[in-house]
Amino acid sequence: MNRHIRRAQEKSDKKREQGSNRRRGPRKTAPKEKAQAKTKSEKPKAREEQKGSAAAKGATRAGRFAGFLALATAALIVSQAFVSFESFSLVDYGVIAFSYVLLGYFTSLWLLRRSAENAIAITIMGGILLSFGIELSRLLRPDIQAYPLLVFASAPALLIGVLVARFVYKRSPKA
Repeated sequence: MNRHIRRAQEKSDKKREQGSNRRRGPRKTAPKEKAQAKTKSEKPKAREEQKGSAAAKGATRAGRFAGFLALATAALIVSQAFVSFESFSLVDYGVIAFSYVLLGYFTSLWLLRRSAENAIAITIMGGILLSFGIELSRLLRPDIQAYPLLVFASAPALLIGVLVARFVYKRSPKA
């Protein structure tokens, strides 16, 4: 019976020592020892797991507010439809074409971020339909002159915006 008591006492003594070593251990170890304790192979594995989870989600840092900015750009384009120009110069065409570049960029970046299958085609078709609708509304109003060249100028501008957005999306790091 004394043997059983001694074994139980030894077990409890070992547990106390291990517990006190655990509490004292981190305080006594130096930063260099901690760095050496972690192997180099463990760090990349943890990073790969983090990257893998972000890649599975499909989220990147690029285009965080692209949906809102695409909506704001579309509102800007629609608001330009109700302005009548005395003379429509090349600069005016350039400003409107640049707004279509922005629309193509933000819309395709938003759709790429959401992992839409045909983001490029949806962006270009949506932009052309917006341009066609604006020109149709100008035709229906007698006090505003229609500029059908803008429908044809919107397609290349949208394409430039889409290509820039694809480039940015492919080069952006995963979050």
